[in-house]
Amino acid sequence: MPGPLSSISESVLAPSSSPMPTQAAAPQPAPAAVPAPAPDLNLADLELMMNWYSIDIHPFSTNLEYKIVWQEALRRESPTYPFLMHGILAVSGLELGRRPGCNAPNIKQQLYLALALGHHSRAVALSQPLLGNINEENCKAVFLVSILLTVFAFGSSQVLNSGDACNSISQLHLVFLLARGMQQAYSTAADQIKDGAFDVIMKLDDYTPWLPNDAMTALRKLGQHNKNYKRYTVQNEKNTYETAIDQVQFIFKQIHGGSARPNPVITWATTVPPLYLELMRARRPMALVILAHYCVALHHLRGVWWVDGWSVPLLREIWSSLDGEWRKSLRWVVAVTKFTP
Repeated sequence: MPGPLSSISESVLAPSSSPMPTQAAAPQPAPAAVPAPAPDLNLADLELMMNWYSIDIHPFSTNLEYKIVWQEALRRESPTYPFLMHGILAVSGLELGRRPGCNAPNIKQQLYLALALGHHSRAVALSQPLLGNINEENCKAVFLVSILLTVFAFGSSQVLNSGDACNSISQLHLVFLLARGMQQAYSTAADQIKDGAFDVIMKLDDYTPWLPNDAMTALRKLGQHNKNYKRYTVQNEKNTYETAIDQVQFIFKQIHGGSARPNPVITWATTVPPLYLELMRARRPMALVILAHYCVALHHLRGVWWVDGWSVPLLREIWSSLDGEWRKSLRWVVAVTKFTP
């Protein structure tokens, strides 16, 4: 017979009829969110941007302070006005496509020029609506893009139309018309800019006007030839040529006087009388002789990449368009530029 201790032991060891309490399961962490796939980098545009900032391609001045202000202004304005970024990439792509070693059959050159043209088209399309509505908010962006588009026009025409070297005068005429349109936007925007940082960009170059004796003599002879010529047929033709010659002298004084910017080539395009451009396009002999003297300025500034490549094709076409008598007026031009007819 089992004793009391045995009964107690059995009752303690016997399984309980009620279930044992279970421990609550620990909360499981929420699954980590799957990150959205990062968009692929546009390596071509990245290369253009690196080229813009790391290579001294800037066409605007040899003054370091000027370049720094330009870069800072672009950094501030580009997020609000994307056409500025497209303008930067267009100019950068154009510079890469014009580098020595890039020639017509070069696939890399074709790629750079295609990129440049694409960004240029976007810059034009996006900025166009603002050109007729320039105000205090957008004036800085319009000011900057007008310079970029002018530089692109000068720098791209000879490259993109390299197979049409016999039509350089017509190409330059179109570039001049665009430059004049951009000058209007530039001036309107500049009048509304209140940012003191832009003073460095907008102020005139500090230079001492100077003209070498040979240039002075050549321009004096050209002016005398224009004054004595009796066979002009267009109203105000003589006065138009006189003004154009005066403007050639003005830009020569800038170049020889130490101007730190390549502005003279644009200055002449935007200040000669509109009638001169029509006479130039019509290939009137005196208009071509004056244009040949402008080519001397292009020759002096050929170290600026977007100016380089204009003078020789223009002189070749001018020479072939003139008869022997008019060619005598090009002697100084030929001597200075070392042009070989």
